[in-house]
Amino acid sequence: MDDSPGLGRPLRALIDCSAYQHNLQLIADRCAPAQVLAVIKADAYGHGMIEMARAAGESRPLAVATPEEAMRLLENGIRNEIWVLEGPFSSHCLALSERHENIVWVVHQLSQLKMMAGNKDSSHQVWLKLDSGMHRLGFQPYLFESALAFIQEAANISLTGCATHLASSELVDSSSVISQIQMFDDVIKTNDLLDLPQSISNSGAIINYPESYRSVVRPGIASYGAMQTPLLSFKPVMTLRSAVMALREVPLGESVGYGGTWTAERPSLIATIAGGYGDGYPRHAKNGTPVLVNGQRAGLAGRVSMDMLTVDVTDLANVSLGDPVELWGDKLPIEEVAQCADTISYELLTSVTSRVPRFYV
Repeated sequence: MDDSPGLGRPLRALIDCSAYQHNLQLIADRCAPAQVLAVIKADAYGHGMIEMARAAGESRPLAVATPEEAMRLLENGIRNEIWVLEGPFSSHCLALSERHENIVWVVHQLSQLKMMAGNKDSSHQVWLKLDSGMHRLGFQPYLFESALAFIQEAANISLTGCATHLASSELVDSSSVISQIQMFDDVIKTNDLLDLPQSISNSGAIINYPESYRSVVRPGIASYGAMQTPLLSFKPVMTLRSAVMALREVPLGESVGYGGTWTAERPSLIATIAGGYGDGYPRHAKNGTPVLVNGQRAGLAGRVSMDMLTVDVTDLANVSLGDPVELWGDKLPIEEVAQCADTISYELLTSVTSRVPRFYV
């Protein structure tokens, strides 16, 4: 990987493919014998969908949200089993099944099954999604039997598994999670589907609810090392790195940045960093949000601009132009930055814009 200063603007996202593989293996070891489905929707949470698909390996099933994402994988030569988590939106989407025999549709309503039954040119692999309490997508329990009956009558639809999605799995001992798992189990048992593969676990459940592992687990944010836990030594896959592009002394009482939201309470040294909300760094990050300059912790000083942010480095030793800056990643957990911006690591990762070059290790 060439990460030399000569490449121009110093802001870049360093993507560690070996860290991604490490995280997937940790999850596989913890959840064995369950299969690990690598969730790479939303451009692999900002990490690069094609690159992460290749890092996951040719034998690992992959999950995307939309048919367009699945098509992009196929156009780039990816031939893994591909799950489309939102299922088809129209009959045109079903051409994917004709193009690739290992497309798996996660179906959440009867109209999708009717589309498939009407598309007699190809067969369709289906996982039925149960709404066990999140109330976003999925068949409600009283409609589940109707979906099963429809599939039994459709010659070109194969039911290959049943799934649900947990709403609060990041919470330990959540009564809603326990209730959702119980509802899923009741529906599976009532409909005599115990022999079919099942999938319940998302990232939070992988950490907190071993009883949810079943046949397939679906790690998203955990696989990118942005859900830290003492139970598993996840490694951050993305490090957002930049450099000091300017230094200036600001007198006592002077403000910095748009709106004057930070005022110097002493004579201060302010470093301007290449990177702003036009690159995906959160504009609403508070004063004091941590930034590493030369490996030393400093805090934001003033409102984040489109292309730059400013940091109070008064208490740091030997700060110079060009010094390396970490905005989050290997040494600064993204969760800490997200908390200071009143958001979550998912949003920060997926907000990194296309003008930020990605360098893959």
